[in-house]
Amino acid sequence: MWEKMEMRIIFVRHSMFYPAPTLSHGMGIIATILHQAGHQVKVIDNNSLYTFYNDNYMMKIIKRYKPDVLALNINTATARITYDLIEKVRKKYPQMLIVAGGIHMKYCFEEALEHSIDVVVNREGEMVVIPLFKHLQGKTKEDFKTGLEAVPGISFIRDDSSLHISTEFPMIENLDNVPFVDYSLFNLSDYFKTKKEQGLMILNGQRGCPFKCTFCSNEEQVLDNRLASADYMFRNLVYCYENYGAKYFSIVDNNFLLAKKRVVDFCNKMIESGLNKKIMLVVQTKVETVNDGQLLSLLKKAGVHRMAIGLERLDPYSLKMIKKNADIKKVHRGFSLLQRYNIDVHINFLLGFPFETDDLLKREKQALRNILKYVQVTHLNIIQPMPGTMYYDKYPKINKWYLRKGFNDTMSTYYGQILELNTIDIIDHNYFELPQKAIEELKDFYIEFKALNHGNFIAKKNILISLMLMFDRFLANISKFVHKISPGLEFTIFRKLSFLRYYIGMMFVGNQLGKSSE
Repeated sequence: MWEKMEMRIIFVRHSMFYPAPTLSHGMGIIATILHQAGHQVKVIDNNSLYTFYNDNYMMKIIKRYKPDVLALNINTATARITYDLIEKVRKKYPQMLIVAGGIHMKYCFEEALEHSIDVVVNREGEMVVIPLFKHLQGKTKEDFKTGLEAVPGISFIRDDSSLHISTEFPMIENLDNVPFVDYSLFNLSDYFKTKKEQGLMILNGQRGCPFKCTFCSNEEQVLDNRLASADYMFRNLVYCYENYGAKYFSIVDNNFLLAKKRVVDFCNKMIESGLNKKIMLVVQTKVETVNDGQLLSLLKKAGVHRMAIGLERLDPYSLKMIKKNADIKKVHRGFSLLQRYNIDVHINFLLGFPFETDDLLKREKQALRNILKYVQVTHLNIIQPMPGTMYYDKYPKINKWYLRKGFNDTMSTYYGQILELNTIDIIDHNYFELPQKAIEELKDFYIEFKALNHGNFIAKKNILISLMLMFDRFLANISKFVHKISPGLEFTIFRKLSFLRYYIGMMFVGNQLGKSSE
């Protein structure tokens, strides 16, 4: 049993401006652990599409709550905006202790420490935060480093300006011991307005991945085979359903179908409980695992209505270059099975690699057109090289691209949310100095499939919805025009329209999901 102790801690995850919000599961786990240990914990996840807290409002929250420690969740998409907030906090509250964690800290902990963060949790936090906050309790800015080197899994700047990096990074061995997230600690009222919002709460019962995709930074994942049990996953789902009314879950295991027995056990629990009639599930996997009709039939019966497939590419040369094995025969065979069992297919496709040519992109485009008959939504993305990957480390031009002023600012615009055309800015940046023909082909590729994708999240369209989608595009074009004149003016005018758009969208999508699950 943990020793009871008490500090006031406020957790913050700043806005990523993603078009589909999700409550931070990782930050929620850490906040829950510290809350259960006796701390006073408050969580502000600034990723609702209904509410946006600018830094001035964030400062008011901090002033009102008066935390002993400000704890920040940082990923690559939130790094710059979070560092800007830290600068304001340091000016107003120079004595406040600031701790940071999150996936970005694994490779960029020195960068974080250079931005006035006191302590960084470099990797997983479940086994680190109790000893860390026990050490920090009662400490001040002047004396918190004394003895801090004994805490595992962290880094900080010593008083002599040298860098301390722990040699031990403890991980929780049994994932069934990870607590269910206490979402009452969150700003939930910012997320639930229609009571039909989908995908806000996730289930995660897997760490690691046995595959070696070149665009992924987690090389040591290959040896990480930790899995939570089917019983844990089911109990977590029941907990969120009963306590928060959640009826739509994304299972975000890297590859849910890999552990077949666990999948079968989980599905049987859903069916036996009757929750398969009340809850809708989305799972993600690789196309290589979609080869068992009996299993897909069971998944459908258990409440799985969508499968997200990390396809990334289709051309044999591209697949070889990124170390993926999803040849076109496997794709057609797997997607045909999904279609047979009436499971929607959402695919992820990734463009903009350093090996791109206009001819290769034309082949990829035609191959993608050929499988659209199976696919409901195509999530088309341009690679933004993550620290720790070969594409980041080998190309100095892209060093700390995510910290550049103005970069990705269109993520927060209305038109950026509609067709995600902000990605054209990424193409123009041309990380890998691709030939101009390849750049133009990338743009054509991206625009063609984004236009096809618009509104595909609504499965059943009528004349009214079609007119609304046309009006949506009209507003997006106005947003783009206003943004060129004044980004601040665009944000002021169109932010509320973004909120209204999401609200209406959830009403339509929520109604359809409800009918599908009956």
